[in-house]
Amino acid sequence: MYGLILQAQPDHPDANHNLGAMALQHGKAALGLPHFRAAWQVRPDYPQYWLSYASALIESQAVRHGATTDGATHPAGRAD
Repeated sequence: MYGLILQAQPDHPDANHNLGAMALQHGKAALGLPHFRAAWQVRPDYPQYWLSYASALIESQAVRHGATTDGATHPAGRAD
């Protein structure tokens, strides 16, 4: 559904935000980043958009550096 909205209106902030939120909920923060950023750029005055963008940035960096969502780390200190 969000994909259809974005085909018609690529800058639609709610559709971008919600698509990013779905990616974040499924542990795919890096995939959500462009959508959170797009929502935030259209509506920089809306706090939820920049909070979600910041959360996804933090989560994608944590995964890159070996942390898991429960605070544990990969045995070798990597996410791979």
